[in-house]
Amino acid sequence: ITFQIILLVGIVLIFILQNIAFVAMVGAGYLLYLVHILCFVKVTDFLKHKMEGLEALVAQIETVYRSDPTYWWHIECYHYETRYYTDSNGNSQSRQEKVVTHTNSASGKIKSEDSSPNFVPDNSHMLMQVCSDVKLHLGEEYRSARGSWRAANTRDTHQSFSASEQVEEHKPNVLVEWIPGTMPWWMTPSYYWLSNLLLCSICYRCAFNAKCGRQNYTFVKHCSRIY
Repeated sequence: ITFQIILLVGIVLIFILQNIAFVAMVGAGYLLYLVHILCFVKVTDFLKHKMEGLEALVAQIETVYRSDPTYWWHIECYHYETRYYTDSNGNSQSRQEKVVTHTNSASGKIKSEDSSPNFVPDNSHMLMQVCSDVKLHLGEEYRSARGSWRAANTRDTHQSFSASEQVEEHKPNVLVEWIPGTMPWWMTPSYYWLSNLLLCSICYRCAFNAKCGRQNYTFVKHCSRIY
């Protein structure tokens, strides 16, 4: 709310001051505001992943049940070298520069067994926000394979290693309309983005959430070997 008030004040000051630098600053803030809504606001996800009826939701949940996680590994090996140079005053100087000598990436699937609890749909509201996450138990065989790959690709003094595991078919934020046609006319992407552009995002989201119930759920998978 504070950020939107600052933007509104900034727009008013644009007309008063007519300062180009200030216009650019407010414009950058407005762009940042829209990026935040696009990437970090759950309502954006709910409208993007809207489903009609229990059958569609069950189909999505069963897809996650059947899906194996995807892994992604990346490593960068490097060291530092001293570089000598002469500055503008003719003095000799030195600096440390990073020298990358090896990079590699690997990805694939992890064999898993799903042990998620039974999903019991909550139909206490005509519109339901289903928020879920996936809990992965990484087995010794997978962790050993990851460690061996990292060791085989460690080829310099320093290394930067990253790894991620996720179920690509999983949709963390889903909006379910139990009976098609019951959603209010204004709960559409078009009206949502119109409210965002007019700096009324907070009001829209409050009204949106007031119309919906919320159900949380956690998928559980025990992961073993890669393939």
